[in-house]
Amino acid sequence: APLGGITRFVRRGETVLVKPNMAWDRSPEQGACTNPELVAEVVRQCREAGAARVIVAENPVHDATRVAQRSGIAAATAAAGGELVLPRGSAFEATALGGSVLDVWDVLSVLWQADRLISVPVVKHHSLSLLTCGIKNNMGLIGGNRGRLHKEIHASIVDLAAAFRPTLTIVDATRVMLRNGPTGGRLEDVAVR
Repeated sequence: APLGGITRFVRRGETVLVKPNMAWDRSPEQGACTNPELVAEVVRQCREAGAARVIVAENPVHDATRVAQRSGIAAATAAAGGELVLPRGSAFEATALGGSVLDVWDVLSVLWQADRLISVPVVKHHSLSLLTCGIKNNMGLIGGNRGRLHKEIHASIVDLAAAFRPTLTIVDATRVMLRNGPTGGRLEDVAVR
């Protein structure tokens, strides 16, 4: 509400892509993925604002179907009236991004169908970048050999920031992974707010 409500960012009839961090086969309590309740609330608010279509999409590192189920995001998306899109073989489109590391790269094609991009990252420790949050969440919009990007992680993050500009970023800090990120797995590594 202090920012003007969701209708400041989403208009009637638009297609909205909600991009959570949903990369890892982890439960919500482990803090590796965006809280499914937050994802559901963003979907609900977009639908209430009149969005014609609300898509939740991510290119997980672990098996996409397992991640969607275990994270709780598949069920939360469906319950809120959204559409979950998990990448399949032809789900990517080679795109000129013009970055120093990400020059031409495979991008989730569903991104190009959206009028708005809402990024919903989770705050957590990352072994290479130290923190993963807003900009690094864009890594889940691309395919290809993402492991290669970690060799130049900071330049890759800059390229992602230049290529993808979300309409709105809502940071999930309900559970914060303080160490052993980005995958985590131990509940004692997570602080709950």
